[in-house]
Amino acid sequence: MLITLKNNCFCIVICSTFVPINQLKASKMGLLIKSSGETLEVKPANGKNFSLKEAQSFVGGYVEMLNVNGKKYLMNEEGLIHRLPVNEKATEELSKEYGREVKPIGDVLILSNEEFN
Repeated sequence: MLITLKNNCFCIVICSTFVPINQLKASKMGLLIKSSGETLEVKPANGKNFSLKEAQSFVGGYVEMLNVNGKKYLMNEEGLIHRLPVNEKATEELSKEYGREVKPIGDVLILSNEEFN
């Protein structure tokens, strides 16, 4: 699975099917962009929304959140302290949505507002 740009829209490739990131909202699953560039679709344990513990397990520590255009970008709050690498794929997605360059550190979990309260 990977993120690619098609028709000016970042998309997830799943079994050769394109799924625009903005459609994750309807699918009740999040997108985990690992700092290695690997992307994974993830689902909450209860099938509805992610708990804080789940989010922490995906990002590897305390959660820092940036809420942009109806999406929540969750990342490791102590990423710089732990010297985690810049997440280049998440940088592309977040910078496009935010309107200026933002360089998230470590793994980034992208959720809709309804999936994480």
